[in-house]
Amino acid sequence: IKRNYTQVGIAVLMSKHGSIQQELVLMMMKRMTKSLKLTLGNQISSLNGETSFIQHIFL
Repeated sequence: IKRNYTQVGIAVLMSKHGSIQQELVLMMMKRMTKSLKLTLGNQISSLNGETSFIQHIFL
């Protein structure tokens, strides 16, 4: 499950259709545990760009 959420999160952030995909991520985040959020956040934050969206989710 952890790997699946991470792959989906990265794919969403790299997608050009940001507004639609962000809602999907936010819906997923509500169902994720704190540890899963931290794992996803750490992996995504290591990528370049889209840091404002990451902060919006995790702050």
